[in-house]
Amino acid sequence: MFGAPTFPRMRAWAFKDNLDADAFSWFFGQYWENVELVKPLARFLLIVFKTRSRCRLFFGCYADGAKVWRGKAVKRYEAVADEFLKRLLILIYMGSS
Repeated sequence: MFGAPTFPRMRAWAFKDNLDADAFSWFFGQYWENVELVKPLARFLLIVFKTRSRCRLFFGCYADGAKVWRGKAVKRYEAVADEFLKRLLILIYMGSS
């Protein structure tokens, strides 16, 4: 997945989020309560977030290092994620009957 051979196990239930963070490049791994939880995952998160092809896919990257979200790519990602969640909901509903 994303060019990484394997991912270490993580305890997703233990992560916290800072809903007040509004910096462009901020993500949940930088929240002070998550620092220790993210350490084993740091190398893999860098593969996911710092790959040039992913940067070109989701961001407009300028020569000065500034980045801007590509609106169409984000909307396409959200549409795919929504469709996945709808199908997952149907499977869960049918499986519980």
